[in-house]
Amino acid sequence: MRILVSESDSGFGAFLEQSFRAEDYTVDLAHDWEEAKSLVEQHAYDLALLDISVSDGAGFEVLRHFHVVRPQLPVLVLINRTQLEDSTRLLGMGADDFAFRSAASSPELSARARAVLLRGGNRPLGTVLRVDDLELNPAKRTVTRSGKPIHLTSKEYSLLEYLMRNVGHGVTREEIIGHAWNLPAPPQTNVVEVYINSLRKKIDGQSEYKLIQTIRGRGYQLTTPGPKEGTKAGVPST
Repeated sequence: MRILVSESDSGFGAFLEQSFRAEDYTVDLAHDWEEAKSLVEQHAYDLALLDISVSDGAGFEVLRHFHVVRPQLPVLVLINRTQLEDSTRLLGMGADDFAFRSAASSPELSARARAVLLRGGNRPLGTVLRVDDLELNPAKRTVTRSGKPIHLTSKEYSLLEYLMRNVGHGVTREEIIGHAWNLPAPPQTNVVEVYINSLRKKIDGQSEYKLIQTIRGRGYQLTTPGPKEGTKAGVPST
């Protein structure tokens, strides 16, 4: 899953980023309010973590902006204990939950983040992703095709989820490395090709229709059979 962390304190932001990456989240770190708003406008996140513990009031406006631009986006807000009286206002403005900033170094923050994700049952990004007979459950981190479980490594899972969220659209190897794994793209490496080949064996190996397609000169994309020919790209079912 991909989350946005909005944190103006660079040291604390790096700590949060590292902590969530350690739990296999893809993390985008915004260093100020404008960057946070810009990223939410550009990308579909599974969760936003918004720290307003040192806010002069602008954090409330950012939360309101999130709710307008991405009304289905779950938001977990970090506050100081002195801001407890603001919690009702935050929830009324669209925050799904809040946590004290002091809890960031304990398992509590991670648990609250998972709880917010699981509670988003009717939110599009929290639902099961389906492409033809392939299903990925982000909450349970399970993958099946034609009802049969497929066991993936953490990197394979992240790659498949990224392809499924971009079904019918080609993604480059640089985009895969940057967005699915949150790493800078190495100038010389075939790591994406290696993982694509591994994923193909597990996803397409025993199936008549091959979902993972190579776009020459572009990258890769996930497609679904057309209604007649069985070769056209489609969209995930809901």
